[in-house]
Amino acid sequence: GIARRLTPLTVGLLANDGAVTASTNALRIRQTSIQQQQSRLQTRLTQIEQRLTQQYSAGNENLTKINSAAGSLISTFG
Repeated sequence: GIARRLTPLTVGLLANDGAVTASTNALRIRQTSIQQQQSRLQTRLTQIEQRLTQQYSAGNENLTKINSAAGSLISTFG
């Protein structure tokens, strides 16, 4: 009957070289690729964050120096 006809199809789908196994393997490869991309992106974002923090700190330091110089000029010539 129908079970006899479905058995070869089921066995073929679930075999080591079957469609289900092939799809599972493809998804695992894709998952690994996405994880690697995510790791590279996280590294890049960390580097950008460090660079922006350094730039902000340098700008803040320069602004403090400018304000100090402006205060000195005002007290001298004020």
